[in-house]
Order: sequence, then structure tokens, then C-alpha cells
Amino acid sequence: FGQKTGVDFYGESRGLLMNEASVKTVDLARIGFGQAVAVTPLQLITGVCAAVNGGILYEPYFVSRITDTAGNRVLEREPEAVRRVVSETTSATLRTLLTRVVAEGGGSKAGVAGYAIGGKTGTAQKYAGGAIAQGKYVSSFVGFAPADDPQYAVLMIVDEPSGYTYYGSIVAAPYAGRTFERLFEYLSVPPASSEPVEYTEMPELTGMTAAEVKAALKDAGLNFETAGEGETVVSAVPAAGVCL
Repeated sequence: FGQKTGVDFYGESRGLLMNEASVKTVDLARIGFGQAVAVTPLQLITGVCAAVNGGILYEPYFVSRITDTAGNRVLEREPEAVRRVVSETTSATLRTLLTRVVAEGGGSKAGVAGYAIGGKTGTAQKYAGGAIAQGKYVSSFVGFAPADDPQYAVLMIVDEPSGYTYYGSIVAAPYAGRTFERLFEYLSVPPASSEPVEYTEMPELTGMTAAEVKAALKDAGLNFETAGEGETVVSAVPAAGVCL
């Protein structure tokens, strides 16, 4: 982060990274969960790939091969390692943790039945005029598959989703899952498991009291957050009937 990836395309940005001499303890904490730093989508997916592929950062490229009119190869690119960024042990641990994010966590909507996918959701605030822009977010999901031997990576970004639904787990993860599903179908990748995926249906909460909602969601095995004040629920996300 903070430097160009070297991709074979013009106009690449370095992103934004604080000078090391200016970083305070609180900045280390914020940078750890994605604030006080700005990266390009290419930097993000390249960094994620390095974290889960065994720990090696590779230089990304768009063009892998160029041939002339006679079919002769004029150019051919091969993956070029830049450096090691994390150990193989750390990378294996990350793959396990990120697979659980999709299998049983906030990234569940990116899952595809029969396939092991790893990934992470993101919900970032936007800045305008040097201050946080209220109600504006960049929601995302980045995933990889197969989880035990990553070959493919997908980054889905939704810029300024509208309404109350702005979490990356809701507005970005499902589309990443659809992309993986089509990818597996296109490449004829066989499923690793035939076990069915279990879903929980979102109950109807509108009009219920806080106590009633707590009981209903506890029975359904769902965690929840509340926003606003009042005695009854006026709306809920996801909507009633949605499979989780």
C-alpha cells in the first residue's frame, strides 16, 4: 500500500498512506481496520491475494499474451513474485478464518453450495470536504476460491448504496457469490461437497417491541443491531422472508 503495483496500465494511483513518522498509536488501531488509509481496488485485491496464496506478493497484469497475425507470440507474461509479505503459517491461518466468514459469518451471502469460499465484507465511510459524508458509504466484498488452494479472486464494490441497506454483507456479498457461481459453471469446476446449505428465514419484525424482537431473533439464531429510538420496529433489513 502507498505505492504503485506496477500493473501494465496507465494512470495508476499510489493510494493514500500516512508517513510513518506521523503515525500515532491510535492511527495504528484505525489503520488495522481500514481507516486512515486509502487503497485502490487493484491494490486491495492484490494484497488479499498475497495474504491467502501462501504469503507472496505478485505483480498484477492485464495482458498475459500478445500474438502477431501469423500466430507468433510477441509477448507472454508469467506471474512475477515481488516479495514475501506474510509467512505460510499466517497465510494458512487467514484462509481458515476467512473461510469461516463465508461459511458461518457476515459473508454468508457470498457462499455457493458445495464450494469452499473465503472472503471478507467491507463497509467504508466516505469523506467529502474533509469530513465524513453522512449516509454515504462504499460497500464491498472480496473473496477467493477454492479456499484451500486459491485460484480465483473476486472484488465486488457498491459505491453509495441507497436506503438503509448499505452493509457490504448485504449489498456486495450476494453478487460476489453469483459471480463465483457463474465462474464455477463456466470453468466446469466440480463441487467439493454435496451437502445442502442450511438457511434461516428472516422473520417479520415490523410493529414488534424491542423485547419481542430480541426473543424472535434469539429463537431464529440471529444477531442484530438497532438504530434510532422508539418502542416499536418501523423497518428491518433484511426484509421478512429473506433467507440468511
